[in-house]
Amino acid sequence: MYLLWYNIFTVLNKCKKGKKMEDEKDITIHKRNEIIRGANTYSLLAQRVGNAVYHHVQLNKVYKDEEFSMKINVIRSITGLDNNHNYIKVIEKAIMELAQPIQLYNLDRITGHRKRGHSMWQAVQFLHDPEIYKEGKDLFLRAKMSSLMRVLIASNEQGNFTPLVLNQHLNKVKSKHSYILYEYMKSFEDFNIVGNKIPLDFERLDHMFNLKYNKKYKYFSSFKQLLERCIEDLNDNTDMCVELSVNKSEKKYYIHRLKNKEEATRKKVREQTYRGYDDHPLGKLTPPKKGK
Repeated sequence: MYLLWYNIFTVLNKCKKGKKMEDEKDITIHKRNEIIRGANTYSLLAQRVGNAVYHHVQLNKVYKDEEFSMKINVIRSITGLDNNHNYIKVIEKAIMELAQPIQLYNLDRITGHRKRGHSMWQAVQFLHDPEIYKEGKDLFLRAKMSSLMRVLIASNEQGNFTPLVLNQHLNKVKSKHSYILYEYMKSFEDFNIVGNKIPLDFERLDHMFNLKYNKKYKYFSSFKQLLERCIEDLNDNTDMCVELSVNKSEKKYYIHRLKNKEEATRKKVREQTYRGYDDHPLGKLTPPKKGK
């Protein structure tokens, strides 16, 4: 009898463990770089909800139809709103934002959607006519997508896309600017860039972050502070290891890709002043030299 109960208990534990492992599988989208390197006015939550919708449409290949439906609980789970009892209102607000257009980048690269002449500027609405309806006990989002947006989501096998893991990395960042920067940096991950140093000029970042009318970040120095907070957020909460440097004369920022988290952490602590270097969590450190 004891052996029987032991075997049952073991099987149940394996089932629970298997379900937990299944629940923790990476939720990955293959997002077009035309969207990533474009611009939008979305909040952090709207970015997360937008990517949750992107994942559903891409995974289930519902981009073949103009209209689609998905469970609100799926959005809730992917965006990390499981403990938010006001999640319906929160998701409603995000969906309202997703009905606003986004600006695309370098649209001419999209095969099968080229028009006469060279595209200088293009915007597309992410969701059309969104609504939330109830069927039985479940709530659903129903919305339409334009032909261009469906082409963008469907064409994920032509090389010009970036794989993004939502649950493990991207949805852990704390600000919309960090979210945008993470996606942008990831879009260059497979590029062989000299010195692993990605240049970003002031105008480009101002456009990406949609800060044109924000007087707080009007100047190069204040923008640098925003970027430093983003870099810290990415290093602390994602798989990314980066650091920031600036060239004031050219008004350019450079984001350096580091090898691992330890290197990023060591560079961070070298910029700080400690009374005792011997008892630091990373071990004995050499005090930074003057001017470095």
